[in-house]
Amino acid sequence: MEWSDLRLVLALLTDGNLKSAARSLELDYSTVWRRVQRLEASVGGRLYVRLRGRVQPTALGRQLAERAREIERLLVSAQALGRGAQQAVGELHLATADMLLGPIVLPIVRRLRLETPDLRVSLEVSPEPRNVGKLEVDAAIRIGDLPSDAVVEVSLGQVGFGAYAIPELAQQWRERELATWPVLTLHQRWGRFTTMRWLAAHAPRARSSGEFDTMMSMAEAAEAGLGIGFLPHGVAVRSGRLVPLALPTPIEPTRLSLVYHPDMRRDGRIRALVAAASHEARERSNLLLHGSTPRGRLRRGQGARAVPHARRSQRSGSQVLEG
Repeated sequence: MEWSDLRLVLALLTDGNLKSAARSLELDYSTVWRRVQRLEASVGGRLYVRLRGRVQPTALGRQLAERAREIERLLVSAQALGRGAQQAVGELHLATADMLLGPIVLPIVRRLRLETPDLRVSLEVSPEPRNVGKLEVDAAIRIGDLPSDAVVEVSLGQVGFGAYAIPELAQQWRERELATWPVLTLHQRWGRFTTMRWLAAHAPRARSSGEFDTMMSMAEAAEAGLGIGFLPHGVAVRSGRLVPLALPTPIEPTRLSLVYHPDMRRDGRIRALVAAASHEARERSNLLLHGSTPRGRLRRGQGARAVPHARRSQRSGSQVLEG
């Protein structure tokens, strides 16, 4: 199997038919079809089926395409080691969570577009963290504790959380016991997340009015009046439709980090990303930690005490840098 075969797999997955894939690869139709047959013989199974003029990947075809994407990312990273050491050019694969898009990630991408026009950012938004240590992506902006992969961590500050609801619900429930609140919760796989651990410790009997797979879907539900959401301040204040409820004990803020592989330290793309992320994090520190509320003028439960901005990770192989 050669890289040209895997490029064909990716082209077919993207274009959906043989003719389009042939054009994108600058090959003729018959050559593409012969290569598909040769590749299927090599892997020992059908990769595609024809359906109404298009080719649909089989389960085996999708698995092979996933491997091809991983190899493509590694090749891009390898090519960038020399070129990118001098210039921020090419493509940067950046992973993050949906709750961080509006408050910090999109402003970082906007700054990169202005300062490094030859750099294209490919965003991957998923609640599941990608393994930066294995170069599944070039870098990631994460919230909370790091997984065990060996990475360089640049601290971008902290993210604060609070309880939010539409004004009518807030007025109705603010004087009642926390255990009686109609709480919006995250899916059970988020059980170790900051807000879920706080609820387990302080309101274990609170009734769930809805379970959500992402923080942004919970925010939408809170704005629709479906319950009280425990949200990042930067997400809760975005629409102006939610107000905070006082909490008996503040939710501890959690750290926000930019992480990348140690071998990418000299890469021009990473250096540009670190500079842009550090600048935007400083500009938006109040939004992230307090929802833009000035320090010292927080409503009860809307913020939490600050913790050191940067520290050395106790996890082996992980370094923490001042953002």
